[in-house]
Amino acid sequence: MISLGADEIVMGKNGLLSPIDPSVASPFNPTAPGPQPGQLSLVPVSVEDMIGFLDLARKELNIKDESSLVQILKILSDKVHPLALGAVYRAREQNSTLAKRLLSIHTHDETKVNQIVKLLTQELPTHNYLIGRSEAQGIGLNIIPDNNIETLMWSLYKEYEDWLKITSPVSPDFDLGADDKKIIRYERAAIESLDNSILLQHIFVTDKYLFKTKTTHPNSQEPIDQILEHIIYQGWIVKRDMR
Repeated sequence: MISLGADEIVMGKNGLLSPIDPSVASPFNPTAPGPQPGQLSLVPVSVEDMIGFLDLARKELNIKDESSLVQILKILSDKVHPLALGAVYRAREQNSTLAKRLLSIHTHDETKVNQIVKLLTQELPTHNYLIGRSEAQGIGLNIIPDNNIETLMWSLYKEYEDWLKITSPVSPDFDLGADDKKIIRYERAAIESLDNSILLQHIFVTDKYLFKTKTTHPNSQEPIDQILEHIIYQGWIVKRDMR
């Protein structure tokens, strides 16, 4: 989404973009067993999954009559709360509006803007679809391959990989270690820019309180160790490097 507002997008040969169709976790989403015994977690709902289900009925199963489609929609709404489906649809409409505004900053061909937005929000097969450099150029984005910058981009990525621990597994057990409780800050994303000679860093952080407790398994009276977590703060912080 951020890259859509750029006049040029510099992509290396390993660079990837993604669709901007949303997956939303509202309080009305379906639940599934969580990472800890007895916990439930919300299952993200994608509007593309909803449309895919309806397309399966219409196109693959060749169901055409209105009454049957109403019944299929009822089956869907029985499994996924209608307010959750509505929240995802509204999120996609918001993403489409934002994408059009960003592209319109530098692209004044309305037809082209609408084609790009429709592709990125509706037409790609899955939310996790990866768009390489050649395909990004093919859909109309202003992609600039630059071999001189590519080496610098890779070096910068390796710095971020180390800083944000991109390749390290997420493990409350490892983070807590031998301690019974601990507050840990996870730095999850960074946007850096230069203001004259000052490096500005906007860093998205999550501060979590991790603590050990004991619980009883439903099928046994034996207590088992469990690590619980509580989010203390989540949001952007600003740092300035004056060097």
